[in-house]
Amino acid sequence: MPVPPGGAASGMRSSGRPDRRPTAALWPPALYALLLLVQVARILHLNEGVFTYTLDDPYIHLAVAEGISRGAYGINPGQFAAPSSSILWPWLLAPFIRLPFAHLVPLILNAVCGGLTVALFFRIIRAGFRSADAGQDDRPAAVIAALLIPATNLVGLALTGMEHSLQVLVATVVIHGWVVMDERARPPWWFLAALVLGPLIRYEMFALTLPALGILLVRRQWTAAVGTGLVVAGLTGAFSLFLIRHGLEALPTSVTAKSDVITTGGSFAAALAHFRGQLDVDGRAMPRVAIAVLLLATAVRRSAPLRARHLAGCCAAATLGFALGGTGAYGNRYEIFVWVALLLALLYVHAGAVARFIVDARGPLALTVGLLAVPVLSWNYVREVALSDLGANNIHQQQYQMHRFVADFHRGPVAANDIGCLAYRNEHAVVDLAGIVAPGIWRQRLESEDVRWMDTAARAAGARCAMVYEDWFRGIPVNWVPVAELHLGRRLVSCAGPTVTFFATGADEATALREQLLAFGATLPSGVRLEIRDESRQPSADRF
Repeated sequence: MPVPPGGAASGMRSSGRPDRRPTAALWPPALYALLLLVQVARILHLNEGVFTYTLDDPYIHLAVAEGISRGAYGINPGQFAAPSSSILWPWLLAPFIRLPFAHLVPLILNAVCGGLTVALFFRIIRAGFRSADAGQDDRPAAVIAALLIPATNLVGLALTGMEHSLQVLVATVVIHGWVVMDERARPPWWFLAALVLGPLIRYEMFALTLPALGILLVRRQWTAAVGTGLVVAGLTGAFSLFLIRHGLEALPTSVTAKSDVITTGGSFAAALAHFRGQLDVDGRAMPRVAIAVLLLATAVRRSAPLRARHLAGCCAAATLGFALGGTGAYGNRYEIFVWVALLLALLYVHAGAVARFIVDARGPLALTVGLLAVPVLSWNYVREVALSDLGANNIHQQQYQMHRFVADFHRGPVAANDIGCLAYRNEHAVVDLAGIVAPGIWRQRLESEDVRWMDTAARAAGARCAMVYEDWFRGIPVNWVPVAELHLGRRLVSCAGPTVTFFATGADEATALREQLLAFGATLPSGVRLEIRDESRQPSADRF
């Protein structure tokens, strides 16, 4: 797809000599680092010097990493559990878990992954331009790579503290592998390693790994495809056997709890219903579907280069696989790896058209179109980054304060439905009433009309206090006494609710819990309100 004669000279360098200036390749990673540092500074400002992630979930991984460092697996000593949605991520955190800054390790790892991802963005886009004979000027590729930072939520992913930054890096490595492979060359080892690592980071990566293995078979790379497939099946299967051996299901509870397809037995009807639901989620799936259709058209067009057809077909199939079984309806992170793969494939396959547009539109107009396209295609991601400081502040004002109460004032087992921050660096048992730790509790919460199971679970662990979102449950045990309510001091962004209710699990425990909460209330950060109830279950005058 060559550019028009004379076009490259007017917009992209066509002298035949490579652009020796290294600065263009550094722009995107530098911009990513700057944006991330700005958001971290905003979080520290709102949190009065304390860094927290924008979700409670990363603290679950940190708690599991603590268990691994003790030779166990789970969040409570002596209780085997699989609350982590990733096979690999807690093991990456475990070697650092005893360091005083262990809670920052996910941020550091994510920052590194994000920087490497942006650098690969640039290399893939530059390779597309050069394969289209679009000149040697690297600046257009650098600008497009920089625009992909907000378009793919890379900064927001890093601030979640979850494994998604690593997941996106691995997906980008897979795309880069297709780009560098000659039509008859053997796949590079790092490409096959990425196909293996993907499902170990998150199970949804099967949506990208399986089509890639299928295309390797089409290319008659029998050894690479079969060998890689056996390694993937062996490692994920071994982890499932590890779970089953300890009395759990074959998949982590956090995975089954968020997949309608898995909970219904994997039926085609359930997958189809899930696919329709994906299309209804705020219209977020529509850009993915539109790009997938464009790539599918390239994949079946015989006149297209074989490498482009394979790349396009792999990404289109990954989109379909994720739509049938993924968890994209739960936020702006699960679907990012598919979105990144689609954008990179589109830019590479249609690099000639992109180059012609840059030449015809000239620099300023092309840049303006790019800047406008980012919020149009990725409004949810842009909005999430803008609100990331408030999201982290929500966690600081709610889950972090709940952890402080348990560690410094209550000093005993508790029951809760958000257990990440509570479980991390807490020597006391945490009863997970949401059911991410225990599959039996998860099913009872969703199916049982009788809420006495909550009291049974709490008392079995010796929990005299429960901290819950009341609307998560069909009711509250009649013997539980509401003692206080913790209210957010700022706009609700990332927490499941603005108010957490503190219950004593029996009338005899209410007095002691009330005294603990009175002392705790005096230490809360500005803006957070704690309303202490009197014995009549009405809010009292004691407010903090």
